[in-house]
Amino acid sequence: VITNGTMFNDRLVERLAKSKLFEIGVSIDAVDKKAYEAIRVGANFDKVCEGVSKLSQALKGKNTGLFWQSR
Repeated sequence: VITNGTMFNDRLVERLAKSKLFEIGVSIDAVDKKAYEAIRVGANFDKVCEGVSKLSQALKGKNTGLFWQSR
């Protein structure tokens, strides 16, 4: 699964952590808030980063890899 992370919330993070996915990728359009929000209009950079952080914590000790990339 590859996602832009904009839909991460506590419920989705929990479902992803419980899933049998082998790998979850997050593609982020920029590495700073100003550029990100200019590219991904309507998205919230801080919320995406918080969601990725929560997912990372939820996946600790599981056999699921989390990777992210920026363009």
